[in-house]
Amino acid sequence: MVWNKGLTKETDNRIKDMSLKIATGQKKAWNELNIKERKDRLKLSPRTTVKSYSLISRKDYEYLLGVFLGDGTYLGKDGISICVGLQDSSFVDVIQQCIKDAFEYNASVCKMPSCFIINLCSQWILHNYFEGMKKDYFWFVPKLEFPEEFLAGCFDTDGCISLQKKRAEIIFAQKREPNVLLVSQLLQKLGFNRLGIHSYPRNGFPITILELSCFEMFKKFSEIIKIRHPRKKDILENIIRFYDFRYERRRFNYGT
Repeated sequence: MVWNKGLTKETDNRIKDMSLKIATGQKKAWNELNIKERKDRLKLSPRTTVKSYSLISRKDYEYLLGVFLGDGTYLGKDGISICVGLQDSSFVDVIQQCIKDAFEYNASVCKMPSCFIINLCSQWILHNYFEGMKKDYFWFVPKLEFPEEFLAGCFDTDGCISLQKKRAEIIFAQKREPNVLLVSQLLQKLGFNRLGIHSYPRNGFPITILELSCFEMFKKFSEIIKIRHPRKKDILENIIRFYDFRYERRRFNYGT
């Protein structure tokens, strides 16, 4: 499922332990490099804002930020990791390519019994692009230049796109209501004005749901929010085809 359904606390701890072991190994290898090799590897420059870096793709970064806030974890001071379900191995390739395009960094991947873990073990990237943006599951998002890319990352992780029994759904779910309200505000700025928000308990915790409620919103969503998750992208395309077919058939039958 989209919000890490099925991950127990024990599994979550194992993921963190494995990620930290990988980070520790990469940090040790980094410490063995001399100063010149480090500068050549990172092309070090003073700590500054995202815009000052010419080698970064801002679109890919803002998409990746949405993915990290949805399914990412801090590796202490060594970087970040992102968890992806085993059924979505193609999404791992998408995230790896996104990291490479944004930072020219080749992220490592570890396969666990229940998921894949993508590790971005770089203190430099952590400090400049992700530090302080997620605390106690609350999001602290900087000013966005491409909110549609950020929203795509959010829906690729904590969103659900489904078409079952002739009913289509596009929803976003989070434990923290302010995160859902943030996504709602960004959607409204992009012209999505028919949104439903409600809460319900799940496994003893309140879950807040944001739902797109009509076909017009589905179609607009597919045009503006460019989903990259292969499975969800295919489902969204099927939703549009399904509803287009129903609309055309109804228009023909009624002669309108």
